[in-house]
Amino acid sequence: MMKSNHPYAGWWSRKVKDKRVFVLSLGGSLIVPKDVDTEFLYAFVSCVRRFVRKENMRFVIVTGGGSIARTYQQAYRRSRGNQRAEEDWIGIAATQLNAQLLKSLFEDDCPYPIITNPQDDPLYDDAPVVVSGGWKPGCSTDYDALILAERYHVDTVLNFSNIRQVYTADPAKDPNAKPLSRMTWQEFLAITGRKWKPGSHFPLDPIAAQYAASVHIRVIIAHGGDMDIVSALIRGEPCTGTTIE
Repeated sequence: MMKSNHPYAGWWSRKVKDKRVFVLSLGGSLIVPKDVDTEFLYAFVSCVRRFVRKENMRFVIVTGGGSIARTYQQAYRRSRGNQRAEEDWIGIAATQLNAQLLKSLFEDDCPYPIITNPQDDPLYDDAPVVVSGGWKPGCSTDYDALILAERYHVDTVLNFSNIRQVYTADPAKDPNAKPLSRMTWQEFLAITGRKWKPGSHFPLDPIAAQYAASVHIRVIIAHGGDMDIVSALIRGEPCTGTTIE
């Protein structure tokens, strides 16, 4: 397939049973910002289903933990727990709970169990929708999405969270911070650093960013709460976001 020069066009590089495959990293900040956001989930599932049924597309969706993960991690720390791996396992359980909820909402479009090991679990090539939760300590579900993208031979991950773009600095702290539409992985890591901490707030997990750079996978970060943006990115149309490659 010949690729367009447009930054949002042609990122699928594999067809399975004549269907385009997309890998989405869905931030827990959208699923459980404070409580479970049922309005968002209904809108998101309806949006994806339209592409599945009308445009012959397939989706691999990896869910984050959101506030439920941080609530339990904070409880662990308040109880004098200080093992980072245990804190990660608590977060992983929250991502898998969110994944099970999302899988259930897709009903027959997502017939198989959620993925809990992106390296070894089946790819379920005949399923319109596949949902994955977290996997192991030391990284976020962004990393899991990249593992799955590599297995599906998809060269771009769409990363949806409550962040519209990556900025040159934290806009809440720096009034001079500017949004970026494109950047390199090295530029991104210069902003975030290279270390992972459970419960961290990053546009993208630094461990995942380093892995994406090493395997040459592009990530587009955009606000997933806006279904117009979600739809535009899936269609390959220009919209607000940050492309990192």
